[in-house]
Amino acid sequence: MNMSQKFRLVFAVVPVALILGTTAQADTNVGGMITTDTHWTAGNGPYIATQSILVTNGATLTIDPGVEIRFDLNRALSVVSGQLVARGTESEPITFTKNSAGDDRWGYISFGNDSIDASFDANGNYLSGSILEHNIVEYAGGTTVNGAINIESASPYLARSTIRNNGTGAIYAKYAEGLRIEGNLIAGNDTGNTGSTSGGVYLYKSNNAIIADNTLVNNHSWYDGGAIYLKYSDNVSVADNSIQNNSAGYHGGGVSLLRTDNVTISNNAITDNASSGTQYGGGGLYDFESDGVSIIGNTISDNTANRGGGVYLHGSANITFADDVISDNEAEVDGGGVSMYSSHSVTFSEDLIANNLGHGIFADRYGSGIILSLNPEHPTAILGNSGYQVWNEMDFLAEADPSGNANIDARNVWWGSTDTATIEAGIFDFFDDASYGVVFFDPYALSESPTLLPGDANNDGMVSADDYGSVQLNFGDIGVAGIPGDANGDGVVSADDYGSVQLNFGAMAGLGGALVPEPATLLLLCIGGLAILRRRRFDGVHHGRKESTNYTDLRRLHR
Repeated sequence: MNMSQKFRLVFAVVPVALILGTTAQADTNVGGMITTDTHWTAGNGPYIATQSILVTNGATLTIDPGVEIRFDLNRALSVVSGQLVARGTESEPITFTKNSAGDDRWGYISFGNDSIDASFDANGNYLSGSILEHNIVEYAGGTTVNGAINIESASPYLARSTIRNNGTGAIYAKYAEGLRIEGNLIAGNDTGNTGSTSGGVYLYKSNNAIIADNTLVNNHSWYDGGAIYLKYSDNVSVADNSIQNNSAGYHGGGVSLLRTDNVTISNNAITDNASSGTQYGGGGLYDFESDGVSIIGNTISDNTANRGGGVYLHGSANITFADDVISDNEAEVDGGGVSMYSSHSVTFSEDLIANNLGHGIFADRYGSGIILSLNPEHPTAILGNSGYQVWNEMDFLAEADPSGNANIDARNVWWGSTDTATIEAGIFDFFDDASYGVVFFDPYALSESPTLLPGDANNDGMVSADDYGSVQLNFGDIGVAGIPGDANGDGVVSADDYGSVQLNFGAMAGLGGALVPEPATLLLLCIGGLAILRRRRFDGVHHGRKESTNYTDLRRLHR
């Protein structure tokens, strides 16, 4: 066979209709190089890839809704130079699958350096370029290439698709600047017993990526990151995902980060994941030597690991926890909620760390700058954990200062009790073993919700016109007393809060008194506030917790 024969594009129509009748749909065999614009329609399918397919020479392969592409063993679709535009619909997805009823797997879909990246308008809407939207990608992984969808130095748009049951990770991306992975179901993918990739999404040196609104469930990685693994990938946003029942052989049953800086992990439900690694762990989330990670508004619950059932930080720096629920996780050794090893400048604000097995927070070796309740107005709650609420095993350096290298600043935490002896009994530190640092817990919060100045919706210590704006901005929010906009302290931001601001106008913390604004001014402010209604993504619970001792009720419900 000469070269021109080997790389020809094959379109052999099998005359099935002649055998079964004129109404039967014919198969179309495809393979080889696509060098001119090509259009696959539902009427000519299914398409059978008897050879691997190479899109090159700047060509566009367009695939219509409802088309099915079946690949023979180890065959693949590679976009080298050009673009793949595969836009199905919710009711008529495009399917990439195997051409066999047995266990044979096809290869992968890949995008290379010269493929045309997706582009978007100013509002983030897709305009042009390579895209997989409303696709089903299944039963890939028959070659040594990582990922059912393999991306290198390219940025296609991966949206609202199902990537399932592949014998490799779902998405493997290297040098994929600005990659967007949004609204997908990524389920049942398994890396097998090789590689250091994720069962779900793996990013290597892929900065400024967005992983949002996906459901990642029942994926497995032999190594790290059962659902998501970010390696040397900076400025990534992982937001509003449901990450459930994933597992990793080493670290990060749900999410794993390795030297990945300035990442934001926000508003995710990270639940029921497991890490099998015996040295470290991180059932829900694992980080190794990252800097500037923000962990905000997540539910991290019912995860298991050897260490750090919920979260494990190893050599991490400048880590911010805020408004998270970290509950009902389990560690076999230590840190049921959060475990930290040699980590620095780690702060918590308005978090709930409750009902974890194997201590609430465990700090080990050489750490510094750990603050457990950064905002006294809305204290972090650490309570109901088995073992100790806080265990400080950082090496003691003889510093009688809450900010000392081996010490933990646990002031203003709500421990579920105001009894000093009870609080002390839940802390393991220098006073139990002089090898370790001190946990400074006094003053401690007297309740989960602070005493509020009536009418002070923005908690700045005075009731002014700014408080009307706070009510307007947060109108409709529900949570604990004193959430932003809650001027009357009932835990709900509603029209009643405008009345509280009016009634107490001019009051200042510690002074009392009220100065009522002119009626016309008040009317304008109220009308403006009532014009905007805003609600959070999560039902029933806002800013971490509601007033309940049933910790399972405090978890966010991810839509």
